[in-house]
Amino acid sequence: MTINRSTAGYCRTRRGQRGFEADRSLTLVRKYRCYVGGSDGHTTVVRKRRDETMGFELRDHTADVAVAATGGSLEAVFAAVADGLAACSTDEIPDAGERFSLTVAAESREALLFDYLDELIYLRDVRAELPVDHRVESITGPRVEAADSDADGDDPTADPPWELTATARGVPLTELDAREVKAVTYSEMRLENVADGWEAYVVFDI
Repeated sequence: MTINRSTAGYCRTRRGQRGFEADRSLTLVRKYRCYVGGSDGHTTVVRKRRDETMGFELRDHTADVAVAATGGSLEAVFAAVADGLAACSTDEIPDAGERFSLTVAAESREALLFDYLDELIYLRDVRAELPVDHRVESITGPRVEAADSDADGDDPTADPPWELTATARGVPLTELDAREVKAVTYSEMRLENVADGWEAYVVFDI
């Protein structure tokens, strides 16, 4: 199943109650390399992935939960944040569920990350499935060009939007004990290109 949505510039808010303390971290690493985060009293989960180094850590954030993620590429850090979102929702992920694909478009990198995560929350609700095991296949966006008008007088800033294609496995909510994550927020959101790849920080409303 392929879902195509352009979701730039909006925020969904969902009402609900649940309690959750984010006291664990999960790191996705190259095969044969494994770095474990966490501290005393934290439950640490480690997964291995063969493609590239990527990971996330859940952090306490008052009534919300924050995901701090890293990735060797923009695609990897987006997938790591999405895996963090899944970890906010459940402690254990069963093998059940089929993979599905989705496409999201937005006007900036940060808006694309927001809309991607918001779309995953939306799909959880409409499909009654928790998206897990995220793979971001590609992210495309405007090229950096000189700000000169072309011969036709077109606006040089009128670039095509950023677009993401991804897949995930949808685990039926009946197969797990899922907690509700109500919404992704722009509060303190950060997406930065660093020396060894990308870092992201996202706060979710629980």
